[in-house]
Formats: sequence, C-alpha cells, structure tokens
Amino acid sequence: KRVGALFRVCCGRSFSTLIRLGVLSSRQRRRCYDALRILRALRFVAVLGFSLEEQTVLAAQQKAELLQNISAERIWSELQKLLEAPFAPKALSICPAVWRQLFPELQWGEKVFLKALPADASLRLIWLYCQQEQNPQPAFLRLRTSRQEQQRAAALWGLWQRKPKSAVQLRYALRDFGLQRVKEYRLLCDIDPAEWQRAKQGCWELRQLSIGGQQLIELGCPKGKAVGELLGQLLSLCIEGKLENTPCALQLEARRRIKAQFPEG
Repeated sequence: KRVGALFRVCCGRSFSTLIRLGVLSSRQRRRCYDALRILRALRFVAVLGFSLEEQTVLAAQQKAELLQNISAERIWSELQKLLEAPFAPKALSICPAVWRQLFPELQWGEKVFLKALPADASLRLIWLYCQQEQNPQPAFLRLRTSRQEQQRAAALWGLWQRKPKSAVQLRYALRDFGLQRVKEYRLLCDIDPAEWQRAKQGCWELRQLSIGGQQLIELGCPKGKAVGELLGQLLSLCIEGKLENTPCALQLEARRRIKAQFPEG
C-alpha cells in the first residue's frame, strides 16, 4: 500500500535494499515544499537503506534552502536519528546541497566515509568535522544543542588539535580534559594501545598525588596560592615521569622547592 511518498513494507527489512523511496507524481509539488520531509526522507535512507528516486533527489537539492525556515531543534531531532542509523554514510552521500545548507563548513562529495563509531550522533558529527580539520562548535551552536554537547564538541576539537600520542602527552590530555573525553578522543583518532596503557598507569590528577596541601604547609609552604602552584609543579613532574608518585619522593622534592622558592627571612 502506498501512503504519500512511502511504500509500506510488510515483507520484512531484509528486502529493503530492493525498494526505492520516491514520491507520487501527483504530490511531488507538495512534498518538495515541505522542507522537514527532505530530512525525513534522508533519515529513512539512513535507517532502512532505501534509495531515493532521481526526481526526489533533484527536488530535495533544489529546495534545500527551505531548511533555513525549520527550527534548529527540529533539524537536530531528525539529524540525531539519521546519524545514529546503520546506513548513515549512504544518506550523507546523497543530496550534497542539503548537507551544504546544514553544514557549510564541510566539503561534501559523492562518497562520505563515516568512521566505525558508536551510535552517537554528536560523536559522529564531531568526527565529520575533525577529519576535515574544521571546528565543530559553530555547528553545535547553530543546532542549539545542549550546553553539555557544545562543551563536548569544544573539548574533542581541542584534543584533535593537540593530537596527543605519547604516554606523557596523553597524561597531560587526561589532566586537562578528563578521562571520559580522552576515551572519546581515542574513538576518533587511533592511538597506540601500549602508549594508552602506559598513560593510565601513571599519575595525571592532583587527587592521585601521594601528597596533599596540608602536608606541604607542614613542610613550610605558605598557605594559599603557593600550595596549589607547588602541587601543580609536583604533578607535572609525575606526569612527565621525572618524579615517582611516592610520599618519600614527593616530600623530598617538595622540601627542595620550598627551600628554593620560599627561603627563610
């Protein structure tokens, strides 16, 4: 049974590759002007692997500018379902005019490669931007995503630009961006597993240090800002592997630095 522009499939999804998604000629004009349905048609491609008829692709490309009349929230709602679908690369490889309208910073070719990533729309969109060396933040702001997703895009873009690979670089990244973001970065960019294991075995957070602020004060460090600065210096030495994260080693180094930086009198 035909409903609007879709064929209802009753024989199961295994035959979806044999079906083409198109429009009924009598409703072509109405469908072309419904901008949101452009994205929905592409979502069906992404979810079920349908193909669009040439006239449908042409109409979608011609009317791509109408997407600017759709609210960012509605566009993002459709994009999330599309990007998380199993045939997302196929949908991203057709109607380049549509994708240029939504993401003008990116280059859209005939074949869009999508790295094997978890079904996470934000992560996949961030990867599309990063692999073209483009900042994803403007897109997330345009789509009015949550502040958390915008911060996530900013962090992963920062990591992508820094490109940490060695154990020391990865520890600094862990210090600055946190474990969760660095784990996500590993999905976007291949990292040597051995370097990653070495990084995790080291120290990268103040709370991991085998010495605290009170102990530094007892060793003679002035209270206040100086305590935090000295802890940061000790942490950097541990991150770089120049100092063992043991109470004895940390206290010896702390005493040396306190004597040098805060001499009596």
